[in-house]
Amino acid sequence: MMASSNTPRSSEWARRGTGAADPDAIHTMTRRRLRPVIAVAAIGIAAGLLAFGARNASIRSQGLGASLEPLPDYSVPEPAAPPAPGTVTVDPERIDEVLVNPGMGFASFHFGWWCNLPPITYPPQKCAERVLANWPKNYPESGTAYFRWHWSEIEPERGRIDFEMIDNAIQSANALGMTLGFRVMTVAEGKSGLPDWLTSAPYEVAGQWRAGGAGKTFWPDYRDGTLQREHARLIGALGNRYNGHPAVDHVDIGTVGCWGEWNTACLSDVDSIIDVYEPGSRKERKEIAEALTQLIDHHLRAFSETPVIMLALDEKNVPLMLHATRGGAGWRADCWG
Repeated sequence: MMASSNTPRSSEWARRGTGAADPDAIHTMTRRRLRPVIAVAAIGIAAGLLAFGARNASIRSQGLGASLEPLPDYSVPEPAAPPAPGTVTVDPERIDEVLVNPGMGFASFHFGWWCNLPPITYPPQKCAERVLANWPKNYPESGTAYFRWHWSEIEPERGRIDFEMIDNAIQSANALGMTLGFRVMTVAEGKSGLPDWLTSAPYEVAGQWRAGGAGKTFWPDYRDGTLQREHARLIGALGNRYNGHPAVDHVDIGTVGCWGEWNTACLSDVDSIIDVYEPGSRKERKEIAEALTQLIDHHLRAFSETPVIMLALDEKNVPLMLHATRGGAGWRADCWG
């Protein structure tokens, strides 16, 4: 019994091992083994179709239509066009130092006071050598040199503007790899910032001497018609020479106030550039403000191709700064260092 029952089973396994199994038997066995797999696959497909239908129904309910998301773009991009003749490709290196370029970063103030201070003036190359020899080691490099001059220094005699002094400062800045920014001032602490000829006959610009920490300081009346005309002429002449000049970084609107900074910090008895005149009515305050805006406009007209900036003012004088910025001027904050 055992022999008879084992013989067919042994023969079947033998046939499997040799590849000579009965085709009908194998086919029957295959169908039996695939039935559970087919059943599971059918259930999975049905579940997937239900999920797909539910997703499309959700999309339609959101008003997005039944369209599916587009397939990713597997196309090969077109090769980049070759650079035009004369094109220079630059790959900047990463640095940790202050980036020094004209028009950005720090500005030096009068080259650190080592040259180009009237009446002492050095040739540009000598000036550059003095600046480099005395530049503090812990002070950052600068791309712009900033100068300010009183009207009395720029035009000691009417019509004789000291362009040589300004040109020398520009050339000295260039020798140091800098551009130049400058302002013209009318108030000098403890004295007058106006040239003598402007306060003498026949011009006799009005003003008053006010008390300050450095003594009496002359504060001009900016409403004076003669001052307005002469100021427009001076700024216009500077614009004729330096407007659009590639080595001039900017012009600062610095006509008004102590050091040209639109304040009364050098005076001891008043704290507003409007109140200096002790206006008795709102109309008079408006007239003073209008006179100051005219001085701003002189700069904007004369330097249409050169950046013009103005000091950010306190809340009392914000309308004056806004007049400048609306006319195209930038603003600056004073100061650091």
